[in-house]
Amino acid sequence: MKTVYGYLFLMSLLLVYTACGTEEQKVREQADPKAHVLLLTGGGWHDYDVQKEVLVNMLEEELNISVDVDHSAGDSSEGEIDFHLSFEWAETYDLVIYNMCFDQHHRLEESRNVVQAHVDHTLPAVAIHCAVHSYNLEEEDAWHLFLGVRSVVHQDHFPFTVEVLEPAHPIMATFPDEWVTPNGELYNIIRLYDETVPLAHAYGEETGEYQVTTWTNNYDGVPVFGTTIGHHNETFSHPVFLEKIKRGVLWALDGFDEEGNPQPGWMLP
Repeated sequence: MKTVYGYLFLMSLLLVYTACGTEEQKVREQADPKAHVLLLTGGGWHDYDVQKEVLVNMLEEELNISVDVDHSAGDSSEGEIDFHLSFEWAETYDLVIYNMCFDQHHRLEESRNVVQAHVDHTLPAVAIHCAVHSYNLEEEDAWHLFLGVRSVVHQDHFPFTVEVLEPAHPIMATFPDEWVTPNGELYNIIRLYDETVPLAHAYGEETGEYQVTTWTNNYDGVPVFGTTIGHHNETFSHPVFLEKIKRGVLWALDGFDEEGNPQPGWMLP
């Protein structure tokens, strides 16, 4: 008899769990996305096939947004992408996430078009890792001013300790005071621009100096969130890193209230 009752109890738990899961799935399916996001990815030196899946899955599971992926550049570091030639693409999206490595892109007109499209449409951006080393790496231009930082080289591959500078900022509110990356490629920042707000930094063993790793920028009224972290898949897929990216996306979309809490409708159950 005890076996029968135990079986019935387990079955009832399974039914409750299934009903809750089904209801949660219905909420997800019925929610109209509050934002349409473009992820621009591709280029050399990184495993963008894996990273795009990790990033899109996390964002669409946790935020009420839809994400399109443009990986048309493949593994080319020259970043030949059709939409660079026009401004029309910016009308379609509410945010662009740049996780690419176009360090061999030297066509100034195209990169300036990208920045101008963001300005014309007040289109926010999120820049991850090698986006900072993309577009005319050797010559300071609009792209660097847009991102808020300039870097041209990185240090060797080794873990580093990220230290929070602005713990009250909504992006960093859930970030640990210190976090040692599973692996790392620390960028040397050679310039911060006037509107750049450093949120975290890490000590560079090779330079003997702290390097900004996370920041926000306001470029001509356009909010930009950036981080130089994210080279290796084990770092990119780490929950601490993904939580920061999620909150950076939410900040760029003006998704926090005055107390730094997500506004209603942005977070999925």
